[in-house]
Amino acid sequence: PTPSSAAPISGGVDKCVVEFGHEMAVTRIYESPRVTKPYTEAQWAEVLKLGEQVDRDLAAGDVRLTMGGEPTFVAVDDRDAPEWNT
Repeated sequence: PTPSSAAPISGGVDKCVVEFGHEMAVTRIYESPRVTKPYTEAQWAEVLKLGEQVDRDLAAGDVRLTMGGEPTFVAVDDRDAPEWNT
């Protein structure tokens, strides 16, 4: 806007009172002992079996996982497309 098109502020101005609050907490959860020896073949087979089951469950639920934060780029020709705005 240009100054000549700006309207003056009109109306009453009352005292504004705002209370801000912030809370942060750290909770330690139970952490089982870390593995210090290599997994046995049987243990590793169970890890792989569980991973495959998780993959199947995610696919069955149409769950899609991504890594990272916000997109750092947008489409050149359609920046308003839903994939860039959700």
